[in-house]
Amino acid sequence: MRSNVFIQISHTRIGKLDLHAVYEKDQPEGPLTLLGYYLARQFHGSIRAAVFDARDTPLFLFDFNLKPEVELAVAHGEGVKKLLLVTHGSLLLVPREGEKLFLQKNTMAVFCGSDYSVELAESTRVQYCVLDIAPFEQRLAISDLTGGRYVASLPVQVQLGEIMNPPALVDQPERWLSNRISQLLLALDESIAVDRTQAGQKSNKRDYAVAAALLIRTNPDKKFSTVQLAKAVNLNECALKKAFKKEHNTSIASIQRKQRVEMTKDMMLQTDKTLLAIAMECGFGSERTFRDNFFQFTGYSPKFWRKKNKVV
Repeated sequence: MRSNVFIQISHTRIGKLDLHAVYEKDQPEGPLTLLGYYLARQFHGSIRAAVFDARDTPLFLFDFNLKPEVELAVAHGEGVKKLLLVTHGSLLLVPREGEKLFLQKNTMAVFCGSDYSVELAESTRVQYCVLDIAPFEQRLAISDLTGGRYVASLPVQVQLGEIMNPPALVDQPERWLSNRISQLLLALDESIAVDRTQAGQKSNKRDYAVAAALLIRTNPDKKFSTVQLAKAVNLNECALKKAFKKEHNTSIASIQRKQRVEMTKDMMLQTDKTLLAIAMECGFGSERTFRDNFFQFTGYSPKFWRKKNKVV
């Protein structure tokens, strides 16, 4: 195994996860050359990582099948420019530098660094592959792959499909995989050169509304403005408001208030803090505002709900 093949996955609160290297005899069979295969049983599900030899650089394939919403820090490869391509599900990518990016199947992101975080929704399966593209850029004379989010054109999807579903028999698998990655990057570079914004403009606005809601749910202690959410999901403010209303049948502000109400429920059940302290800590500003919002979403006053539900 190459010395630069390194993978570490950590949870934001509990720390480094126990990712086991699977012995060669127990690794899944396939036509490509495996440099390593790793498995972790976490969060009522599993995390799998496979590393394939692509001659120029390893290709990392991650598969997350988890129950709760989680944010995981991932580190692998070198601190150079990376390309991450989602092949199943959706996630929020948090690069070390730059804004969060919502990615779903057949979307990708270019970013720099050896580590990044991914935010995953509840009860979802997410699969993506990622590789260092710096070795390819110079050799292929690629110039348009700057940082950001991209939607895969049909030629890119074709190349990605071949990588994910290689022929049963491959002669010189390292060279084959390197060539497929080269063709994918050339197709991506060409599509960007033709029209850098075309793919993003044609993408389904529903995806951005889902991404904004996920960002709110996974960060309940933050008060996002519409401008901040729009910037995070890479969509203009007006379009996000319309898409959010259509998808969730409510406003961004309303769903944030509802999320904060859910936070207060946990605090009322798990602590003996006063209602005023809970209201302030959860961002309501006053006990009266807290009462009004709590009643709006539950039909009860906080005092009555706490007395009814808290086990003495």
